[in-house]
Amino acid sequence: MHRVDSLAVDAVRSVASLRRVGTHRIDPLAVEALRAVASSERSQLLLVVALVEEIHDAEAYARYAAQNSELLSPFTDLTIVTRAMTRDLPRFRELYCSPCIGAAPVDRMPFIVGRGPGIAEWFSCDAYGENAVVRQRASGHCNVHVVEIEEEVERRAVEAVQQEKGVDSAPYVALLTFERGSSDAALHDALSTHGARPLVSRVAAATVAPGRAHLTVEGTPVERFDVVRMPTWADAEALGDSLAGATAEFERGGGVARMVAFCAS
Repeated sequence: MHRVDSLAVDAVRSVASLRRVGTHRIDPLAVEALRAVASSERSQLLLVVALVEEIHDAEAYARYAAQNSELLSPFTDLTIVTRAMTRDLPRFRELYCSPCIGAAPVDRMPFIVGRGPGIAEWFSCDAYGENAVVRQRASGHCNVHVVEIEEEVERRAVEAVQQEKGVDSAPYVALLTFERGSSDAALHDALSTHGARPLVSRVAAATVAPGRAHLTVEGTPVERFDVVRMPTWADAEALGDSLAGATAEFERGGGVARMVAFCAS
């Protein structure tokens, strides 16, 4: 796939200033990379995670969501784990947000798994970009991430997510690390201490190997992207309640991140 993440990260080093000027953009390099995935003969497994902040025009956002559903409808190879508003999820909690981000509340948390070219075609079609403008006007900010899954351990874990749809399942924690600073080990140690099991993990790199790709399709580029599973919601709550020491160490080293926990069903 194409060099995407490192270019975006090198272009803007200050997350705080980036958020102030706004990041309502779809990365053309990411779209180009997804078009390459869509045209590939390999059988892809892709994971989509998005955080939509501060929906201030509910009517316009509903139009966007309806149009997006139409765009998704031809693709039978997708498992929509959730596209719910966070208020309608069984559980949702912001575990951590670096003070310098000044982020608004997360109002929607799409989480989709797709086998085959469906996700790549969806994001790379012109209609997606046109419809995204409606969402951008109706909300404050959105980060959209697409991860390509090929390694066997990750593939089994992500396929299990597809099979769990509609039944009670273990909570997820999504960790978006915009700046790793001198070390992000304290955050990951805290996750491990509370029983986190990795689902996917990607570090931005100059060259992205097939099967290890991560693309920030829209929003603020990240230096690391992680999704883990927690044993229970109580473990996710305990993680959030005990993060103060880890986050203080992370911030002293110049780190900037956001961490949310949710149950999809």
